Amino acid sequence: MKSVIAVAALAFADAFPPSPSPSPGPSPSPSPSPAVGPAPINPSTVNCDTKDSCSPTSCEKVTNKACSFPDPGVNMAKEITSLGCRTCSQASPAKHPICSSNALKSTFVSPSAVQAAFCNDDYLVIHTQGQPNHATYLQGVPRPPGGGDGPYESSCVTRSFVMQSQTFKIPLNYSLLADGMTNTVEGRLPTEDLPMSGATGVMINGVPIYPNEDNRGQTIQDSCEADRCMAHVGKGADYHYHGDPLGHTCMYSDANYTGSHPMLIGFGVDGPSIFGRYTTKTQDGVSTVLDDCGGHAHGSLPYHYHPNVVTATSADNGDTYQAAVISPNNCWKGDISKIQNFWMSTTDWRWFVDNVGKTENPGAPSQINYDNSKTNPPNDPSKRNDAEQIKPCCSSTEYYTAPGVTLPVNGIEITV
Repeated sequence: MKSVIAVAALAFADAFPPSPSPSPGPSPSPSPSPAVGPAPINPSTVNCDTKDSCSPTSCEKVTNKACSFPDPGVNMAKEITSLGCRTCSQASPAKHPICSSNALKSTFVSPSAVQAAFCNDDYLVIHTQGQPNHATYLQGVPRPPGGGDGPYESSCVTRSFVMQSQTFKIPLNYSLLADGMTNTVEGRLPTEDLPMSGATGVMINGVPIYPNEDNRGQTIQDSCEADRCMAHVGKGADYHYHGDPLGHTCMYSDANYTGSHPMLIGFGVDGPSIFGRYTTKTQDGVSTVLDDCGGHAHGSLPYHYHPNVVTATSADNGDTYQAAVISPNNCWKGDISKIQNFWMSTTDWRWFVDNVGKTENPGAPSQINYDNSKTNPPNDPSKRNDAEQIKPCCSSTEYYTAPGVTLPVNGIEITV
């Protein structure tokens, strides 16, 4: 079945009231509702605003020294310009409302890490520095990931982050699988059909989304690694979410909701949009269960993802706690085999592992294309195997750029 990213436009009004909302184009045909899945929706506003961490209270805080990360010298404005443009016809906002300048500007929260966003003929492309637009309170994380190569006990731990260079491509037209667990995933996690290394999506503030579980089958809460916003910092000094960042001190909250459906909060790299958590039993679609991948379709909205709150049990002591899981959950619903150069080339990945090595999963065969720090040389997106797919069309007129950033289209800077 085919679906389009036009779903995003149907909820712009729910996202940020002060921002202008584009007139939606023709509504896409709704996708068939998924079969009854294992995750009934649990409306909840539970969050960690008043806590040191979203980790269970049974977690003990380590005393390891904090890592100190050098400034990587990212110059994303230069990187974007150096990519150049290609001859193509920019996707029409009439068919893909997310592709209009106004829609892009109103979707990607400001201030944020997003430096440029545009549609070419096939993809929504998002250039981001990967830094959150909210407080993190990383000092409250009980047991952050280790930042060194030796035993954890003698390693520094990650309580700070640095600017990143990340470029995501979201397919505008994509196919949905009947069963997302049938995707072929490089370096599959033990309990999820998602990769052990790297992102599965990106939030509207430009911060990556990672799977709910790690390569040990543990959630960020099981591992005692969660900050207040269900995130932590990896070995590469990159901040990323492993759960739903709902909270008044986090990325979004129910106070941002202005309509009858949760707001748009991000995009899966497989194509479907991600909408916020259900917080009441009266919101549109709340009675339509989520499938194995954490998504559903209802009314005029085609298939899309939602976070959900579930009761989890600690593997260490059997204590139960509320886990705010993010979606894609367990799998991608979109058919990733049809996305051109979805994965980094294995040659580039191995070069990074062998020469840079800032990854928790050196045994992974690859990860999705998004992290420009893993190019050779680092932070050069023109060296990616999907460089052509992330270039703007030279004739582009609709896009968003942050102050000081110029999109390389016909040598003309367009200010939105």
